[in-house]
Amino acid sequence: MKNLKVFHIDAGRKYYSKEQLMDLIDVCSDHGFNLLELAIGNDGFRMLLECMDLTTPYGSYAGDCVRSALHEGNLAYCDNGTNELTEEEVDFLIRYAGERGIGVMPLINSPGHMDAILTAMIVLGISDPAYKSSATTVDLNNREAVAFTVALLEKYIQWFAGKGCKYFNLGSDEYANDVLSSGFASLQNKEQYEYHKFISYVNRLAGIIKENGMTPVMFNDGVYYNKDLTGGILDKDIVVSYWSFGWPSYDPAPVEFVEAQGHQILDTSAAWYYVLGRTAGDGGNQDFTYQSALKSMAEPVSPVASAMKQSSPIGSMFCLWSDDPRVPYDEKEVARLHCLLEHFHPEQKPN
Repeated sequence: MKNLKVFHIDAGRKYYSKEQLMDLIDVCSDHGFNLLELAIGNDGFRMLLECMDLTTPYGSYAGDCVRSALHEGNLAYCDNGTNELTEEEVDFLIRYAGERGIGVMPLINSPGHMDAILTAMIVLGISDPAYKSSATTVDLNNREAVAFTVALLEKYIQWFAGKGCKYFNLGSDEYANDVLSSGFASLQNKEQYEYHKFISYVNRLAGIIKENGMTPVMFNDGVYYNKDLTGGILDKDIVVSYWSFGWPSYDPAPVEFVEAQGHQILDTSAAWYYVLGRTAGDGGNQDFTYQSALKSMAEPVSPVASAMKQSSPIGSMFCLWSDDPRVPYDEKEVARLHCLLEHFHPEQKPN
């Protein structure tokens, strides 16, 4: 589990067609990538299985009802016209990538970034599934909502494991950041400390992933947020996809602190991030533009790798995000993404 070269596509917020994903797999193969992170669940939920029957301690949910509810969740989040990949299409894409030397790592984000799932739960009759007034994040105190989320993810974990996938990213970043400067800080409130529930939730999913023969991966935000070890110990087999050192009022643990807890690091430096449609000088958000990503890729080593003290990353990941799923993936954007994939060849440590 070394020398991973990963391309992440945010196919959760925005629907990308089978043909568009095939093209990106071809480009990745041409430029030495060996893993595609397919984020089917990130705010939106863009893949539906043929069998979606779910059973939890709180009830059973017919597959057609679950499919319909998740589709309603996508419509409520952002209607892309065609909103979901089919099981047959994703099965094809996994085989297509494998023939080109590329594995597929699915990502279904929770307990945050799950807007469509929250809507689906409400449609299915689960009351008050969200944390505070968040549109993205499940309330870890709502046992029925948590049970539904875990049952849904377990179905997908088992499906992807059956297709030979080796990694599964459970996301777990930005807990309720849509309504709080830091949802993790809220969970660590001294008067009502709930951060241990997040640690327990992540470990539960990591255990299911491992039981199905895959390696669990998560983003770094909630990994001992603010260097808090009192909420419990995370499963050390979780690979930490380290992307953010934080910002004012947002305090993830430093990468060297995460290293010291025994986790392997996948270098996911936000310096390489590209948000579809963002360009320097266009008057919009100037974070994660095409130009900034291309400039950072010219640097010999990333800020994440430079900060590591004990080891090297097990690999590096370039991420395309679809923060505004209404932005068209047109010929201009295809050309930009092809260019970024061509220029992504990071070293892991400075000379």
